[in-house]
Amino acid sequence: MDNKFNYIVEFNGVKFCYSKTENILKSDIHEYHELLFYIDGETILSTETFKQELTKNSLVFIPCGKYHSFHLKSSKEFERLKISFAKSEISDMIPRKILEKISITTPSNVCLALLNKICNNIKNKNSNDMFLYGALLTVLSEISTNNQQPLSLDLSILVKKIVNYVETNIGSDLSMKTISKALNYSVSTITHTFKKEMGISIHQYIVRKRLFFAKQLLDSGKTPTQIYFLCGYKNYSSFYKAYVNTFGISPKN
Repeated sequence: MDNKFNYIVEFNGVKFCYSKTENILKSDIHEYHELLFYIDGETILSTETFKQELTKNSLVFIPCGKYHSFHLKSSKEFERLKISFAKSEISDMIPRKILEKISITTPSNVCLALLNKICNNIKNKNSNDMFLYGALLTVLSEISTNNQQPLSLDLSILVKKIVNYVETNIGSDLSMKTISKALNYSVSTITHTFKKEMGISIHQYIVRKRLFFAKQLLDSGKTPTQIYFLCGYKNYSSFYKAYVNTFGISPKN
């Protein structure tokens, strides 16, 4: 993302980031939970199960391990607050049902006031760490009780089939030829449709899914040489290179 300005405050394992930009195109699966407050700018969120147009003041919660991508509908300046935190004390306070899927809500007036105050504190470099932490807990509590916004868009049947096929065959051959034959669609139709709806190429998506799966296996105590083939890699060298390029560290660390 090409930010015009970016203010970050970190406290007790939580990162608060306010940013303003004229360009956003991001596809990711990350190891932390993410809370996003969209202050202004027309954006489309794509996930593995739905697409949604985000309007002003939309509040989005993205749990750890959930694929998502964002792109702007216009060149209008984009403004948002991002709060991220890994599995920690604060995530243990969140109801389990919230951690199972991406949710989009419209904040209440009280919650909206808190979110705007967080932004102002960060921008003015006058943040009170305890306030930020307490405000986050209040916002998360509201998300657990509010209903999700109605979905404005939907993924095509083809993309849903691709997502499901990749998920259930993550350790097998996922070449375009194999997927094409399994789903009975041409390679060109599969690649074009997936890229258009998901904001990422199917190859990049498969790599991200495989490496996140690998990270989970490593965290469970398995060794790199035990898991690379379970993630669809034919040799350790290819797995090692892809892992380092994505996470910036060796899978042995």
